[in-house]
Amino acid sequence: MGVLLIFLQISFMIFNMSTGVNIAGSSNIKTDSIFSLIWIIIPIDTLFFIYYGMYRENKYFYPNLCVWLVSNILRGWASVFLFLIFFEWCRAIRNNKITVAKTIMVGAIAVIFYPILTNIKWLIRAAAGSDVSFFAISARFFDIFEGVDFFSVMGDGIFHLMSRFQVTSLVVEVMRISNTLQIELIKGNFTPFWMEGLHGIILNKLFDGGKYMPIGVAFTQYGDFGIDFDVGDWNTNIGYVGWFFITPYLIPIYILYTLLLGFISFYLVKKIGITESSRDMLWLAWLVYLMPPWLAAFTGFIYTLFLFLLIKIFLGRLPRIGFLLKQSHNT
Repeated sequence: MGVLLIFLQISFMIFNMSTGVNIAGSSNIKTDSIFSLIWIIIPIDTLFFIYYGMYRENKYFYPNLCVWLVSNILRGWASVFLFLIFFEWCRAIRNNKITVAKTIMVGAIAVIFYPILTNIKWLIRAAAGSDVSFFAISARFFDIFEGVDFFSVMGDGIFHLMSRFQVTSLVVEVMRISNTLQIELIKGNFTPFWMEGLHGIILNKLFDGGKYMPIGVAFTQYGDFGIDFDVGDWNTNIGYVGWFFITPYLIPIYILYTLLLGFISFYLVKKIGITESSRDMLWLAWLVYLMPPWLAAFTGFIYTLFLFLLIKIFLGRLPRIGFLLKQSHNT
């Protein structure tokens, strides 16, 4: 599994860098390459996320981790470090390696380097959304910090980090424009919660033919965000209770649906093999995907769990297949 994942991750990174797709801020950039279909069928980042939970102690883990970090940084995603800190922090707690000194040290490192990582992220995204190369933009990286007070930079970094952990203001905005969102949903201008994900895209193409647009993208054109952009450039979340105000008559179905998704994901993780790290991985998936709620991402996570299980079964049978072929040849 580790060897296969290294090969797939490197191939995915080469594809992204050569075509300019899958980079944060380049949502409207498409490619006609036939290889793009491969990466729809094989979601590499989610495969590694599951691998992290299942095979943390595998000897191929660290090479895979390095490729994953480089691949995501080159695509402008800084959130991978939060995943890394979460997994390793949970592991350290179980091994009784957490001390006050280490906690302070990690906190200090996060405060110091977060603004730098954030600016690198925005440079990559700026390059993706323009005709200017990343190298040309990166040459002006240090100009950002000229004449700026160190503590001011740290304060802005902390403020930006904390703002990523809250959804209250977004829920308030959903409540404020709930009537508009209800009308737009009835008009079919964005996708209902049960149709978010790959299954919704397929059904939409086969039977409806309309435009598929999840609420995370649609909300950007209705909410008051105070910035200019093209719809599809980015997406946001509405908070788990956001759908309570958009479709209040479907609250019981919405809750049952998300509980069902949670149960299916737990069942698949159990089939692959429950470990302490896999419990961390599943809990984090529920937090990161269900709470916003990014249901398309979570149904994609379930699909990838199923794919991971199939790959594991196939790879597990390779020695048996090789043995049978050898026996047949000898006969």
